[in-house]
Amino acid sequence: MADLSSKYGGIKVKNPLVCASGPPTHTPETCLRAAKAGFAVVVLKTNSKEAPDTVLHTVGWPTYRLTDIDSKEDWKPIPPKKSSPKVKGRKGEKKPPYTICLISPGIILSYFLDEDYVTYANKTKELLGPYDCKVIGSIHAFTDEGWEEQCDIIKRTKVDAVELNLSCAHTVAPLSEDSMHKTIPPRTCLGAIPEIAAKCTKFCVERLNIPVITKIPPQQQDPLSVALAVQQAGAAGVTFSDSSLFPSLKVDIETGQPGWHPDYPCFSSTWGPWVITFTCGNIANFRINGFKEGLSGCGGVSSAEDVIRLIMSGASTVQICRTIMAEGWDVVTDWLEFVKKFMDRKGYETVDDMRGIAADRVITDYSKLPLFRPQIMGGPKPTKQIVLNKRKCIECGWCEPACSHLAITWENGHPQFDRNKCELCGMCESVCPVGALQMKTIQ
Repeated sequence: MADLSSKYGGIKVKNPLVCASGPPTHTPETCLRAAKAGFAVVVLKTNSKEAPDTVLHTVGWPTYRLTDIDSKEDWKPIPPKKSSPKVKGRKGEKKPPYTICLISPGIILSYFLDEDYVTYANKTKELLGPYDCKVIGSIHAFTDEGWEEQCDIIKRTKVDAVELNLSCAHTVAPLSEDSMHKTIPPRTCLGAIPEIAAKCTKFCVERLNIPVITKIPPQQQDPLSVALAVQQAGAAGVTFSDSSLFPSLKVDIETGQPGWHPDYPCFSSTWGPWVITFTCGNIANFRINGFKEGLSGCGGVSSAEDVIRLIMSGASTVQICRTIMAEGWDVVTDWLEFVKKFMDRKGYETVDDMRGIAADRVITDYSKLPLFRPQIMGGPKPTKQIVLNKRKCIECGWCEPACSHLAITWENGHPQFDRNKCELCGMCESVCPVGALQMKTIQ
């Protein structure tokens, strides 16, 4: 039987699934739902007194919208057939890919202050005890005074660790620098600047006797530099968060109306399964550059397979928020069962047996890859060629217009290939809906 236990930030956890800080963890009762579903860890909502007024303690109605995968139109699940059995928490027969859109950039739910946060954290810890579910606090500040205050609050709680939220919307420096120290440019996340992220981390590490985990944003040029800086500053772990893609904008071409709701004709933030490869890439890059432990991947996780992908990229834990918001906490019960069966089938006895195996195979020295100068620039003819399986070909015609090199012509109902023009870019093979085109070595 596969052992799903893992270790994150120096804490042993029963499995790698973490319910990320967000609406699914904003009360002790919602955290309890997460624990009952099988999560090993919950990260509480962030406590901050210094967040810009535009996001602190504000709410809009409605708050979220499900959009299609391209973030252009409203998304709706496909209704089940009348004969289909009802499944708790899954009312659709089919789940097309979707994106979650935060309608207003000024909407941040459930930030607590002082004693309220202590009560929230300790009640959550008490409720989750019987489920062996760890509780991680989450704090944020802009100034040393603010961090000191947040550390004092955490000391009065019973949380197992604390996550420094340097990633989400409320960590963006306001347009006016008067309310904070002037070392952070306006509209910049704290976690986007290595020196600032390291300073915040070191400050909290020196004042707390529990593991400190730093959450860093994707909205920056070099996440690796920030990750290395906070590691050196003493962080027990790093959470790489997709956070949100901002600004995004829906446009109704019939009316010219912007925004997802008539009351909010403004920019929005979006999250979705399309960012999973980006999250995997950064987690793998951290591992390749020295992070062997303490990585948590958060962003684009919409299936049990995505959980495995992030673990194979180097993550010790995988954080989930948006999928829980759309489909409920219970989806992870099925995910855990899937991961167990997958590990048994593949012969992985522990999570560590598969952790990082994809990252460790990544080639970062591109000179070791089979790269060639294109024919059009005087390079050699490719040693491979596109081969057509006429039995599979349905004569759909997708391949010919997809060839930017004009190497495909249409003759007798089938594509013909000119090797003198073909650069083996692979687009024709990729667009073929039936796999009738394959790239093979020339014999």
